Amino acid sequence: MWFFKPAWKGKDKKAALEAVRSETDDEKLEEIARTAPNPDVRKEAVGRLTNEWVIVEIAKKDEFPRVRMAAVVKVTDELVLADIAKNDRFPLVRREAVKKLTDESVIAGIAMNDEDRDVRSAAIKMLTDESAIADIAKNSRYNDIRCEAIGILPDGPVLADIAKNDKYSPVRREAVKKLTDESVLADIAENDANPKVRKEAAAKLNKHV
Repeated sequence: MWFFKPAWKGKDKKAALEAVRSETDDEKLEEIARTAPNPDVRKEAVGRLTNEWVIVEIAKKDEFPRVRMAAVVKVTDELVLADIAKNDRFPLVRREAVKKLTDESVIAGIAMNDEDRDVRSAAIKMLTDESAIADIAKNSRYNDIRCEAIGILPDGPVLADIAKNDKYSPVRREAVKKLTDESVLADIAENDANPKVRKEAAAKLNKHV
């Protein structure tokens, strides 16, 4: 017996996408978003979903990152977003979730610890808590995000402490670039163990003369 196969299940991608765009039944769209063989067809269906439970399911479980990303865009639950931002295996999906977070403690943890540079950078750009940014600048194991945090911090005691005492010379140098305290700059220009850091401090002093 011959059975009718819906266009969204077929190999013709254009016809499948058109079928999704013309579909008006919510339950059918959910079925397509969950089970269509082509990930771009599932993604198209996700864009038309309204059921938060189904959206969350797809955001967490679809095997294709671009489908999960399309679902993450529509997720509103902060706890779900935090879970995805911390645990999805694909950096672009984590980054998409980070951009929707509002809890600064979660955002700070991701900026401090995520293994992907772009995810860390996306997270720190969303922080407004100066103490959290200072903590990242002093304590993250990733030098790139520490330097980015330094670029956000205002001049002051935290920056001076990093410039004088951090064990990594590129981080100290980045802090020196923002210092204005001439006594601290003079100390660094004379005593820092790294010639590039000393040179950076001396150049800042000369600008102030």
